[in-house]
Amino acid sequence: MNGLLTLALLALAPQDFKTDLKAAYEKTKPLLERGRTLILEGKLDEAEGALLELFPEAGRTPVQAYLLGNLLWPSNPKMSYALHQRAAEKFPEEPDVQLEWAMEQHRAGDYAGAADAYAKYSAAVPEYAVAWGLAADCLIRAGRDRDAVKAWKASEDAKKGSLELFESMVCEIHRESIPLRLRADHLKGVAKGELDAAVALIALDGFYPGDWWNNRANKEFLSRDLVVVRKQKFGESRRMEAIECVAALAPAKSDETSTVRDALTKFRFLTDPDVTIPSDPKLAAIIIDHAVESNALGDRRKAVFDKVLTVARSTKNGDLWNAALFLYDGRDLLPLEKEAWEASGDLRFAIGYLTLTSQMGTLKTDDEILVQARKSFPESSRVIRHAYDLAKRDKKVTAGLLAEAIKAEYHLFSSTGVVPRPRAALLRLYFKELAALQE
Repeated sequence: MNGLLTLALLALAPQDFKTDLKAAYEKTKPLLERGRTLILEGKLDEAEGALLELFPEAGRTPVQAYLLGNLLWPSNPKMSYALHQRAAEKFPEEPDVQLEWAMEQHRAGDYAGAADAYAKYSAAVPEYAVAWGLAADCLIRAGRDRDAVKAWKASEDAKKGSLELFESMVCEIHRESIPLRLRADHLKGVAKGELDAAVALIALDGFYPGDWWNNRANKEFLSRDLVVVRKQKFGESRRMEAIECVAALAPAKSDETSTVRDALTKFRFLTDPDVTIPSDPKLAAIIIDHAVESNALGDRRKAVFDKVLTVARSTKNGDLWNAALFLYDGRDLLPLEKEAWEASGDLRFAIGYLTLTSQMGTLKTDDEILVQARKSFPESSRVIRHAYDLAKRDKKVTAGLLAEAIKAEYHLFSSTGVVPRPRAALLRLYFKELAALQE
């Protein structure tokens, strides 16, 4: 768990537990700043090891295990799970320990165990909305729909805990990757002289998945990691030039047209006579994305589209298909979305196809792509939303469909609002409708 939430929980804990926890936390503080430096350097294992060595396993108390679990939560799920499990076994009646243990089990997919631990916490702290909201996810996944609705109502009625914190914690639990760990692993590969690892590293830094709300270049990681890659002296190659190109244009804002154009010209991608595309799709996608957003292609956009589409069709690569669709400047996008889906099976193109057909008013419940996408991606909130909209139109919304939609929203909130962003608005709507059906 992050440091801010650790401090917040400290304020809620009973005095004896709170005292021991505060003492342990004070002991870690000198290491935390050093740990941040190590993480910037990509030395994640060293940062984690320093924390663990502070409280050696042989003499580690359950309170210390609990704190270490909180601190290791963002980067090492396996280790934080074991630490929180030990603390939970020692403190079965300590609410904050049970909350952390609930979230560990939740993240690991043990929904029944997580629901039990959330219940222990909420019995002691009934006014904390976040715990009730997280419990509702576990309950509906465990097939306890009525209990899930009750838990959600309790979260709506509770007086403490913001909706924004709830949304952040859902993201923490259901996020698909741990970018800090990915970066550290890629850096290990670079140290061994693996060019593939260097490509993956710079692609990660160039479009860094912070959370559901923030995906952009991590400028600090990018500048540091580029130095590491260069030191390996991989030699002159178009792959290295693609790495350098991404490093040059990824931090640019959408209005920095000249920065992007200069990078494309210098490294001879897209705007050169041969319309060269990087051979690594993820690097190519980043370069194309910035070229389009910054309007750096000018009248070359059609030529780039033609080339990218040709390569996408031959490779069936989802990133290149996505780049081609981003480049497309015509009116009828639907055939390309359909072709991209059939070629790659990538969720992005099912969503594109379904969105367009829905806007056109031609989407039907038995549409082959809708049916297949629901089977292949049962927890895609955007796919389920189309099924829900059709059922709503036909007055055929069922409890089962709403349960599917709720699970999908927890997996990744739909973007809603005047300024669209992932938020729990549709989740609240679905719970409200499910509650009405249960009456």
